[in-house]
Amino acid sequence: MIELHYLDNQMPVALYPMMEAKTVSIGFFIPVGTIHEDGYPSGISHVIEHMIFKGTENYSAYDIALAMDHIGGELNAYTSKECTGILARILPEDLAVPITLVAEMLFKSLFDPEDLSKEKSVIQEEILSYEDSPEDISYDGLSGVIYRGSPLVHPILGTLESLERIDVSVLKAYFDKHYDPGAMVISVAGKFDSARVMALLNDHFGRNPVHKPHHPIQVHRIPFLGGRFFKAKDFEQTHIDIALWGPEEEHPLYYAMSILNNILGGTVSSRLFQRIREKEGLVYSIHSQINAYENAGSLLISYSLKESQVSRATDLILKELVHLRDRGITLEEYHHSKKHLIGSILLETETPEDYMSLTAKDLLYRRRLLSVDDLIQKIEGTSFEAIGEVLKLIFDHPVALSAVGQMEADEFESIYTRISNELEGRHV
Repeated sequence: MIELHYLDNQMPVALYPMMEAKTVSIGFFIPVGTIHEDGYPSGISHVIEHMIFKGTENYSAYDIALAMDHIGGELNAYTSKECTGILARILPEDLAVPITLVAEMLFKSLFDPEDLSKEKSVIQEEILSYEDSPEDISYDGLSGVIYRGSPLVHPILGTLESLERIDVSVLKAYFDKHYDPGAMVISVAGKFDSARVMALLNDHFGRNPVHKPHHPIQVHRIPFLGGRFFKAKDFEQTHIDIALWGPEEEHPLYYAMSILNNILGGTVSSRLFQRIREKEGLVYSIHSQINAYENAGSLLISYSLKESQVSRATDLILKELVHLRDRGITLEEYHHSKKHLIGSILLETETPEDYMSLTAKDLLYRRRLLSVDDLIQKIEGTSFEAIGEVLKLIFDHPVALSAVGQMEADEFESIYTRISNELEGRHV
């Protein structure tokens, strides 16, 4: 059972004891990501994620690495569009180590100019390696189209140009604006003693003053816009994404969309995988997925293939989408998909790390903490009729298309025209 506690400075902490586990996972989350970068160089959230590992008042970067290596633990971090997370996985007796280190990283980082210069070089290489990934280029280009005019268009890594504009003064100004204890949350799952955990967290986090008390984040739906993005690149294969309307994370039809996604292209028995990959052999892989944010979402169909197969494969995908729009799904597909979703949730939440991550977003947005049983109830409670409601929303919205590879621009425009003419505003 999830326990919700508060430190002395009212920082929320979610505890999920799993006494049968052998490890404990702890996550420290800050509601700052690329959507908060307006007025600052793009990618600055990601730079800070790197820099907090480069040294504090009491620990060098080597000290941080050595402390975790000596206990056989793991300490990582990530930046997303909406938040930054610092995650640790350790043995129960070593829990004090990451708590001490992360407190130093969040409250006493040095942000040394020489370290920043070195780390910017590392991130430059990361950005250049991204340019070798057609999937990443396509998705970022597509996001720039479907969410244009909103902060969701900012790339997580930033650009080579924006990286050059980040210096220590800019970095510290952004850090001071967002990295306040009043906004941070902590999630712990695994084998631990609750009283000891709370005492450790209070000592290292709860005594830090809150300068900016937390206020519930105001969420405004970002409209899904149609359009297209194309980039010619000399890749072996062409990567294509078709984007349709999708729900945000808290949308009442989110789980109906999850059921539909499984049927369309989310599993190896899905319609798209079986038709395009298994029956026709046009691609090695094809899948659909939901990309849901707090205030926006999309249903994405992704596939990579030889340029010579693009037109035929896309026409077959279009036929499957038209069939889905006009005929819907069967009761048998509905029941099978629900069972698959429930099984996936149970399999994906077996470890302390899974449970720890499960509560992070709910904590950040001060929502009711959902357990695995709560999620299963939401799936079970999704009616067959709700799938029809989702289909109407999908096909009452515009369509977006992106492609990266050796395709000719004229062919791309022709494919986009066929897709948009067939699907936009044609719900039956």
